[in-house]
This record gives sequence, structure tokens and C-alpha cells, in this order.
Amino acid sequence: MALVLSVAATKKRGPSASDLQSTPLSLFNRLDEEFGFTLDVAAEDAAELHRCAAYFTPRDDGLAQSWKTDGAVWCNPPYSDVQPWVRKAHEESGQHGVTVVLLVMASTGMKWFKYAIKHAAEVRLIVGNLTFGPNTHRAPFGSALIIFRAQATPGHAFVTYMNRDAKTHVCEQPGCDAKFARERQLSGHMRSAHKIRKRKQGLICGTCTNTFHAGYVCGECPDFALCKECAKTGDNHHVHPIRKY
Repeated sequence: MALVLSVAATKKRGPSASDLQSTPLSLFNRLDEEFGFTLDVAAEDAAELHRCAAYFTPRDDGLAQSWKTDGAVWCNPPYSDVQPWVRKAHEESGQHGVTVVLLVMASTGMKWFKYAIKHAAEVRLIVGNLTFGPNTHRAPFGSALIIFRAQATPGHAFVTYMNRDAKTHVCEQPGCDAKFARERQLSGHMRSAHKIRKRKQGLICGTCTNTFHAGYVCGECPDFALCKECAKTGDNHHVHPIRKY
């Protein structure tokens, strides 16, 4: 769960402050709902620095352990030495058939990142910088998720984008698995790729009681709406300002 050094890395470099920060809890919880993590391979004993019942600390040296587990593997590796963790994730995924999710810096020019692009099943670039505990400010670098799956086809990872809270907007059209970080990006994709325009929810006019899809709503009264025809006749909502819908 935390960015911690393996035993080998500790001997070689010594502790780094950036390696002792915890994963954003909200991000982990959302991903846990999707993947179902049962093993954290780069963690600490402190409660806030591990989220799985089973975990490896620097004393265990996660790089020397088997990552075989019934669920998925979570790995937030030491950012001072990411490469061996990426290779280990690839090996364990192929050997034991487990899904491994790594949270790393979005260092696209590094050799280990290029290795991940070639061998991983999916890479999700996170829109916006994360806040790692115990800090209260965002990190000065971008982040990405590298996802290894046993059934992945070597060659090139499927690259997508996601929000900091791990929400993704997925196209549900048959045969299309496009994913987007923002809903408006999905709407644009639906219009351009599938010629589908999202229809606004129908509202009932507070004056004539007709249902409409383009008109006005009150900025303060959640139940008040006004169709264009009633707005033109001056039969308006005079209590609060209205805005277009």
C-alpha cells in the first residue's frame, strides 16, 4: 500500500522520503471494488500503510516472494527503484495467472515504462496529480496504473485515461471498449464514433405542465422548470433567477 523500499534497494540506496508515502485511500478503495485485492506486495506494518490482510514489508522483501494469491495483487512500488517491481509483476502474472496492478509515476521516457507498454495488458494515465499521505498537497508528478493480466497479448498495452478518484466512463456500444476520464469526452465519442447524441431528461413545465427537453430551470428551486413557450409569454419564475436547460 505504501511506497516502500525493498531490502535490496535499501542496502543500495538507503531510505528515500518519497518511498515512505501512502497510497491515496479513495483511489485504492475504488480500484479494490474493481479488482478485489488480496495481497499488497510493497507495504508497511502501520495500518495506514497497508490495505490488504496479506502484505509484504521491507523485512519480507516482496521481490523475493511469490505473489500467488486468490484475488488481485496491489503494488505501489518504491519510486526510487521501479524497474524490478514492473518486471516482477510481469513474471508473476504469467507464472501464477494473477492480475497485478501497479501505481507508478507516469514517466513515459523511462525504460521500465516502455517495458510495461510492451508487456502489460493495460496502462491507465491518471488525469491530475495525486496527493500521497501524509502530504496535504498534490505530488509534482503525474501517475499511472500499470495492469498485468495472465491473458494479455504481448505487443502493446491498451492505454486509457482515468480521473484521480478512479472513475472511468466506458462506451457501452457493442464491440467498443473505449474509456474516458470525463463524461463529456464520452459524449463526444458517442457523437463522432456512433452518431448517438445523448438526449436530455424530460422536464415538466411548472406553468403549462407539458414535458420539454429544452427550456429553463430555477437555480435554487430543484423542482421548478419552465418551457420556452411559457418563458416567452412572460409567465416567468420571478422569485429566483433561471438558467437555460
